[in-house]
Amino acid sequence: MPTLTEIGAIAVFVVFFVLTIVCQIDGRWAEALRHRDMFGMFPGWNFFAPRPGCMDFHLLYRDELPSGQVTAWREIPLAENRRWHDWLWNPERRLKKVVFDAFSSLTQVVKLEADVRLSIAYLVLLTYVTGYPRLYIFERTQFLLMMSVPTEPDREPVDVVLSDRHGR
Repeated sequence: MPTLTEIGAIAVFVVFFVLTIVCQIDGRWAEALRHRDMFGMFPGWNFFAPRPGCMDFHLLYRDELPSGQVTAWREIPLAENRRWHDWLWNPERRLKKVVFDAFSSLTQVVKLEADVRLSIAYLVLLTYVTGYPRLYIFERTQFLLMMSVPTEPDREPVDVVLSDRHGR
C-alpha cells in the first residue's frame, strides 16, 4: 500500500507530465501556462520547424591590451558535445539560447540595413563577449559575427557584423 508521501510524489509527476503535454499544443492554455512559468519548467519541443536552421554561427573576439597590442581573433565555442546529463541538468542552455537568439536578431537588423550598434542584440553580444573569461587584462574588445554553411566545408565563412572596439 503506497504511503501518502508516495501518492503525493506521483501526483506531482502526473501533473507535471500533463502540463508538459499541454505546452506542446498551440493554444490559449499553453500560452497562459507559459506566461506563468517563471522558471521555464515546461519545455517546448519543436521537432519540425517551418524553416530549419541551415547555417552555423561563429562568434570571434579580439582584445586591445593596455600596451596597445591587439590580440589575434579567438572563437568562443558555442556548440559543444552534449554530456550524458544534459537532458536533466543543463544550466548553460539558457545562455546559449540567448546568444543564438541575439545572432538571429542581429542578422535581421543587418538585412534591414539599420545601425546594428543601436540594437539590443548587439548589446547582448557585446555584454557576452566582454564578460567572457580571459587570462589577461584588456582595455577594449571587439567581436566578429560570422556564418558558415556546414554542408559546404570548403566555403569560407561570411562576415555578418564587425563591432566597434568597446572599453570595459
